Amino acid sequence: MPLNGRDWTSLATLQPGVNLIENQVDYAQSARGNRGFGAELTISGQRTTGNNYRLDAVSVNDYANSGPGNVIGAALGVDAIQEFSVLTGSFPAEYGKATGGVVNAITKSGTNSFHGDAYEFIRNSALDSRDYFSRSGNTPLAQFRRNQFGAAAGGPIIKDKTFIFGDYEGFRQAKGITTTVTVPSDDARAGNLVGGPVTVSPGAAAELAMFPHATPGTSVGDKGKFIHSGLQIVPENFYTARVDHKISKKDSLFGTYLFDTTDFTQPDSFNNVILKSHTGRQTVVIEENHTFTPNVVNAARVGYSRSHALNLVPGGAINPAATDLALGSTTGQTAPIVSISGGL
Repeated sequence: MPLNGRDWTSLATLQPGVNLIENQVDYAQSARGNRGFGAELTISGQRTTGNNYRLDAVSVNDYANSGPGNVIGAALGVDAIQEFSVLTGSFPAEYGKATGGVVNAITKSGTNSFHGDAYEFIRNSALDSRDYFSRSGNTPLAQFRRNQFGAAAGGPIIKDKTFIFGDYEGFRQAKGITTTVTVPSDDARAGNLVGGPVTVSPGAAAELAMFPHATPGTSVGDKGKFIHSGLQIVPENFYTARVDHKISKKDSLFGTYLFDTTDFTQPDSFNNVILKSHTGRQTVVIEENHTFTPNVVNAARVGYSRSHALNLVPGGAINPAATDLALGSTTGQTAPIVSISGGL
C-alpha cells in the first residue's frame, strides 16, 4: 500500500477509532521531541502515550512512551513487516501496558525460495509545479529533496531448517525551511531610534552581533524582519535481520535484530548555530516455540528495546559570535537567549 514516508505505524489509521494528531508542533521545535518523535495516534479517544507498540510481541515504545519513529516522525521498515494488526479496545489479558490501543507488527521470515527486491522513491522540488501564490515565477520554489531507497531479501541457509531475512532502508532528505524573526533595524543598531538618538554601549554593540541584520526592505521604524531559508538535513539508516531455525517437529526458534539511526540538522531562526537532533533505536527479540499437543503451544520470549534521543542540541556555530565566551551570562558559557520587550 502507498504510505507517505513509508511509515508502517500509519497503517493503524485505517482502523476505525484510530486518528492521527496532525496539529502537533513542528519536529524542529523542542516541545515535540520532549513528547517523543513517533507518530501521535489517539486510539479510542485515549492519550497518544497510552498505546503499546509491539514488534514480534516485544514493546518498542520510545523514551516518552510514544510510538517508535525517527526525527521526522516516521517508523521505517515496512518491507520487513509480514503481519500487522491494531487492537482498539477490549483486548485479551495477554496484551498489557496500554490504556488506548495495541499496535502489533510481525517481521518477515525467510523461506525455502530466495526472494528479494530493491527500490527507490524520489521526491524533488525540481519536478514540482508552482502553487497558486508563486505562479508569476518571481518566487523561487522551496528546496525539497527526499530519497528513500533500500533492498530486502530472504532465503534458506539450510533447506527446510534454517532461514534468514534482511532489510535495509536508507532515507536522505534536504528541505528548505523559511523562518521570519523580528530584529533591530540598521538605524536602531546604530542608536538612531525613532524616539531620538541614543548612545550604544560597547556591551550592547557586542551583543548585537548575535542579531542578524534586517532583510533589505523590511525595516519599519526601529524594527525589521530577518527572513532566512535554512536547509534541514535528515539522513537515516535502518536495518532489520531475522533468522528462523526449526529444531524439531515440535520446537522452533527465531531471533530478530533491528537497528535505526537518524540525524537532523537545521540552522536556528537567527542563523547563529546549527541545531542537531538524533534518534537511535535497537531491538532484539529471541523466541522459542514448543508444541505440546495440537491444542497447547508455548512461546518463551525474551526481548530488549532501547531508544536514545538528542533534542535540538548545538551542533556547531555559523556566526563566530556564537562561540564568544565573553558574551556569556556566566563564566565559560556562550551568549544566552535575549528577549527584548516590544516584539524582539
